[in-house]
Amino acid sequence: MLNIFYGDMPQAIYNTAVYFKNVYEEEWITQPLVKEMILDVDKSVVLDGGVIDSPVMGKIPPVSLSGGVKTLILIANEPDKVFNASTCGDNCAKWLILISDVVKDSEVKEILNDPSDHIESSQYMSWERYFTELLTSKTERTYLKYSKRMLNQAYLQENIRKNRKFYLRKRNGHGIRVIWAR
Repeated sequence: MLNIFYGDMPQAIYNTAVYFKNVYEEEWITQPLVKEMILDVDKSVVLDGGVIDSPVMGKIPPVSLSGGVKTLILIANEPDKVFNASTCGDNCAKWLILISDVVKDSEVKEILNDPSDHIESSQYMSWERYFTELLTSKTERTYLKYSKRMLNQAYLQENIRKNRKFYLRKRNGHGIRVIWAR
Protein backbone atom coordinates (compact mmCIF):
# COMPACT_ATOMS: atom_id res chain seq x y z
CA MET A 1 0.00 0.00 0.00
CA LEU A 2 1.17 3.52 -0.72
CA ASN A 3 0.63 6.21 1.90
CA ILE A 4 1.42 9.89 1.59
CA PHE A 5 2.74 11.98 4.46
CA TYR A 6 3.28 15.73 4.71
CA GLY A 7 5.77 17.76 6.70
CA ASP A 8 9.07 16.78 8.23
CA MET A 9 9.51 13.16 9.16
CA PRO A 10 12.66 12.20 11.06
CA GLN A 11 12.39 8.57 9.94
CA ALA A 12 11.84 9.44 6.26
CA ILE A 13 14.50 8.77 3.65
CA TYR A 14 15.00 12.09 1.87
CA ASN A 15 17.95 11.21 -0.35
CA THR A 16 16.74 8.12 -2.16
CA ALA A 17 19.81 8.01 -4.43
CA VAL A 18 22.23 7.63 -1.52
CA TYR A 19 19.93 5.20 0.29
CA PHE A 20 19.53 3.10 -2.87
CA LYS A 21 23.30 3.01 -3.41
CA ASN A 22 23.82 1.64 0.09
CA VAL A 23 21.00 -0.90 0.38
CA TYR A 24 19.84 -2.17 -3.01
CA GLU A 25 20.29 -5.85 -3.69
CA GLU A 26 21.06 -7.27 -7.12
CA GLU A 27 18.09 -9.63 -6.74
CA TRP A 28 15.78 -6.60 -6.72
CA ILE A 29 16.99 -5.57 -10.17
CA THR A 30 16.20 -8.93 -11.75
CA GLN A 31 12.63 -9.13 -10.42
CA PRO A 32 10.24 -9.22 -13.41
CA LEU A 33 8.26 -6.20 -12.22
CA VAL A 34 11.41 -4.15 -11.59
CA LYS A 35 12.83 -5.09 -14.99
CA GLU A 36 9.66 -3.82 -16.59
CA MET A 37 9.71 -0.58 -14.57
CA ILE A 38 13.31 0.02 -15.70
CA LEU A 39 12.41 -0.66 -19.33
CA ASP A 40 9.37 1.60 -19.19
CA VAL A 41 10.76 4.52 -17.16
CA ASP A 42 14.41 4.58 -18.25
CA LYS A 43 14.07 2.76 -21.60
CA SER A 44 16.88 0.48 -20.42
CA VAL A 45 17.26 -3.30 -20.43
CA VAL A 46 18.41 -5.28 -17.42
CA LEU A 47 21.19 -7.66 -18.44
CA ASP A 48 21.75 -8.98 -14.93
CA GLY A 49 21.57 -7.74 -11.35
CA GLY A 50 24.61 -5.51 -11.76
CA VAL A 51 24.42 -4.35 -15.39
CA ILE A 52 21.75 -2.39 -17.24
CA ASP A 53 21.97 -1.48 -20.92
CA SER A 54 20.98 2.17 -21.32
CA PRO A 55 20.40 3.59 -24.81
CA VAL A 56 21.95 6.87 -23.64
CA MET A 57 24.79 5.85 -21.32
CA GLY A 58 25.62 2.32 -22.49
CA LYS A 59 26.24 -0.34 -19.85
CA ILE A 60 25.56 1.09 -16.39
CA PRO A 61 25.29 -0.17 -12.81
CA PRO A 62 21.92 0.04 -11.01
CA VAL A 63 23.08 3.11 -9.06
CA SER A 64 23.11 5.05 -12.35
CA LEU A 65 19.39 4.51 -13.00
CA SER A 66 17.13 7.57 -12.88
CA GLY A 67 15.99 8.86 -9.51
CA GLY A 68 12.40 7.98 -10.35
CA VAL A 69 13.02 4.32 -11.09
CA LYS A 70 15.34 3.95 -8.07
CA THR A 71 12.55 5.34 -5.88
CA LEU A 72 10.01 2.94 -7.44
CA ILE A 73 12.36 0.02 -6.77
CA LEU A 74 12.75 1.10 -3.14
CA ILE A 75 9.00 1.52 -2.66
CA ALA A 76 8.37 -1.94 -4.14
CA ASN A 77 11.09 -3.67 -2.10
CA GLU A 78 11.04 -1.86 1.24
CA PRO A 79 7.33 -1.29 1.91
CA ASP A 80 7.83 -0.43 5.59
CA LYS A 81 10.06 2.55 4.83
CA VAL A 82 9.03 6.11 3.95
CA PHE A 83 10.69 7.58 0.84
CA ASN A 84 10.77 11.04 -0.65
CA ALA A 85 9.22 10.38 -4.04
CA SER A 86 9.72 13.85 -5.50
CA THR A 87 12.13 12.36 -8.05
CA CYS A 88 9.23 10.45 -9.63
CA GLY A 89 8.04 12.15 -12.80
CA ASP A 90 5.05 11.56 -15.04
CA ASN A 91 6.57 8.35 -16.37
CA CYS A 92 6.37 6.85 -12.86
CA ALA A 93 2.65 7.57 -12.35
CA LYS A 94 1.40 4.26 -13.75
CA TRP A 95 3.76 2.28 -11.53
CA LEU A 96 2.89 4.28 -8.42
CA ILE A 97 -0.80 3.63 -9.11
CA LEU A 98 -0.21 -0.08 -9.69
CA ILE A 99 1.85 -0.65 -6.52
CA SER A 100 -0.26 1.70 -4.39
CA ASP A 101 -3.36 -0.47 -3.93
CA VAL A 102 -5.56 2.45 -5.08
CA VAL A 103 -7.08 0.15 -7.68
CA LYS A 104 -8.78 -2.35 -5.39
CA ASP A 105 -8.43 -5.48 -7.45
CA SER A 106 -7.12 -8.81 -6.23
CA GLU A 107 -6.11 -9.81 -9.77
CA VAL A 108 -3.80 -6.77 -10.04
CA LYS A 109 -2.12 -7.72 -6.76
CA GLU A 110 -1.69 -11.31 -7.95
CA ILE A 111 -0.24 -10.20 -11.29
CA LEU A 112 2.21 -7.80 -9.63
CA ASN A 113 3.42 -10.56 -7.32
CA ASP A 114 4.31 -12.86 -10.22
CA PRO A 115 3.88 -11.19 -13.63
CA SER A 116 5.36 -14.02 -15.70
CA ASP A 117 2.54 -16.35 -14.65
CA HIS A 118 -0.08 -14.00 -16.10
CA ILE A 119 1.33 -12.26 -19.15
CA GLU A 120 0.95 -13.86 -22.55
CA SER A 121 3.99 -12.63 -24.49
CA SER A 122 2.50 -13.36 -27.92
CA GLN A 123 -0.28 -10.89 -27.18
CA TYR A 124 1.88 -7.90 -26.13
CA MET A 125 5.15 -6.59 -27.57
CA SER A 126 6.30 -5.58 -24.09
CA TRP A 127 5.28 -5.86 -20.48
CA GLU A 128 4.99 -2.08 -20.42
CA ARG A 129 2.13 -2.35 -22.91
CA TYR A 130 0.61 -5.14 -20.86
CA PHE A 131 0.69 -3.11 -17.62
CA THR A 132 -0.67 -0.02 -19.37
CA GLU A 133 -3.53 -2.11 -20.76
CA LEU A 134 -4.09 -3.75 -17.36
CA LEU A 135 -4.35 -0.41 -15.56
CA THR A 136 -6.49 1.06 -18.34
CA SER A 137 -8.92 -1.88 -18.34
CA LYS A 138 -9.15 -2.16 -14.53
CA THR A 139 -10.03 1.51 -14.16
CA GLU A 140 -12.02 1.97 -17.40
CA ARG A 141 -15.49 2.34 -15.89
CA THR A 142 -14.40 3.96 -12.64
CA TYR A 143 -13.68 7.48 -11.49
CA LEU A 144 -9.98 6.45 -11.49
CA LYS A 145 -9.94 5.86 -15.28
CA TYR A 146 -6.29 5.76 -16.35
CA SER A 147 -4.90 7.25 -19.53
CA LYS A 148 -1.25 7.26 -20.46
CA ARG A 149 -1.70 10.57 -22.26
CA MET A 150 -3.01 12.61 -19.34
CA LEU A 151 -3.27 12.07 -15.60
CA ASN A 152 -6.86 11.70 -14.47
CA GLN A 153 -7.85 14.59 -12.22
CA ALA A 154 -9.38 12.07 -9.78
CA TYR A 155 -5.87 11.24 -8.56
CA LEU A 156 -5.57 14.87 -7.45
CA GLN A 157 -8.84 14.88 -5.48
CA GLU A 158 -9.35 15.24 -1.74
CA ASN A 159 -10.95 11.81 -1.23
CA ILE A 160 -7.79 10.05 -2.40
CA ARG A 161 -5.71 12.27 -0.13
CA LYS A 162 -7.94 11.63 2.87
CA ASN A 163 -7.69 7.88 2.39
CA ARG A 164 -3.91 8.36 2.48
CA LYS A 165 -3.48 5.76 -0.16
CA PHE A 166 -2.19 7.87 -3.00
CA TYR A 167 -1.73 11.54 -3.74
CA LEU A 168 -0.41 13.22 -6.85
CA ARG A 169 -0.06 16.95 -7.13
CA LYS A 170 0.42 19.11 -10.21
CA ARG A 171 3.94 20.43 -10.61
CA ASN A 172 4.47 23.79 -12.35
CA GLY A 173 1.07 23.59 -14.02
CA HIS A 174 1.72 20.18 -15.56
CA GLY A 175 2.99 16.77 -14.64
CA ILE A 176 2.85 15.12 -11.26
CA ARG A 177 4.63 15.23 -7.98
CA VAL A 178 4.37 12.69 -5.20
CA ILE A 179 5.48 14.14 -1.92
CA TRP A 180 5.96 11.04 0.27
CA ALA A 181 5.35 7.44 -0.52
CA ARG A 182 5.05 4.47 1.75
